[in-house]
Amino acid sequence: MSGTSETNHAPDRPAGPPTVLVADDQEEVRDLVRQILEPQFQVREARNGREVLDEVERLPVDLVILDLVMPDVEGIETLQILRCRRPDLRVLVMSGAFGGSFLQCARLLGAHAALKKPFSCDALLSSVHSLLQAA
Repeated sequence: MSGTSETNHAPDRPAGPPTVLVADDQEEVRDLVRQILEPQFQVREARNGREVLDEVERLPVDLVILDLVMPDVEGIETLQILRCRRPDLRVLVMSGAFGGSFLQCARLLGAHAALKKPFSCDALLSSVHSLLQAA
């Protein structure tokens, strides 16, 4: 985890649909989530936690959908860093690993919502809409 505790501010947000960053090491999961969310949202993708942290720093992001089991910087660590750097950023975690126990842990660490894989299109859309309305 990063040794810095400074809070970064979100990059300026352009007009248009909200931006959702989908982070999963499995391309097929990223593709599926993109298909469900577009064209209602602008969708960006990340393959691991390091890419999430880079994208959030460089570009305006309204919501991160974060898989908890990924290479490089894994999801729980990424969540903790996001909570420190961007406490305003909404985070939806997802996982199919370990019977959902990672999801409970992530909620305790500040995730705003959690989805157990596999999830339905309706569950994903409902969660995304709820989180963005609450922002």
